[in-house]
Amino acid sequence: MAMITPLTVACVSVNQMDDAMVEALRAQNRLALERRSESLAEIQNWQIDGRISVTTDDEAWSGKLYWQQNANDYQINFSAPSGQGALQLLSGEWGVELRLANGGLYTATDTDTLLREQIGWDLPISGLWYWIRGLPNPDMAQSMRLNEQGLIRTLEQGEWSIQYDRYQQYQGYQFPRKIFIESEDMSVRLIVSQWNVH
Repeated sequence: MAMITPLTVACVSVNQMDDAMVEALRAQNRLALERRSESLAEIQNWQIDGRISVTTDDEAWSGKLYWQQNANDYQINFSAPSGQGALQLLSGEWGVELRLANGGLYTATDTDTLLREQIGWDLPISGLWYWIRGLPNPDMAQSMRLNEQGLIRTLEQGEWSIQYDRYQQYQGYQFPRKIFIESEDMSVRLIVSQWNVH
């Protein structure tokens, strides 16, 4: 079971508040986050367009991101301007399939392992599935800081640090606009230009 550490109250000095006020604000933020999580959990099909940059100790890559989610299945396209380094991830009942621009085709049951073994990206798609919607992965311990609207500002999960720079409303939902994700070996920057939910 995931453990949730106490939430930090944003934009208010704890020294200026008594314990009862601090706890009341934390409870209010927890409730806002729970309601948001429940609301987003009802969305089974969604699509995003944006840009992504990935930096590791050995390389830097940037390009367009397209992610289409249909219930538990997804299609994720990473495409560079020149076409080189482009890749596509597909999931379904058969597992996960990775297609590379050079014609390479690889399959596995675990997306994270597939990316790490074939292209050297230790990018947790299983966590990104939550983080890209502004939610914590419930299967991982978490420490977070919320903003005044009860939206996540910073999130620590495992070896990953996630920072939300901006949210924007799409179709009645507040979704992240800019996300910065970092570990000791990798940094990822996401800018989402368009959300569609259906």
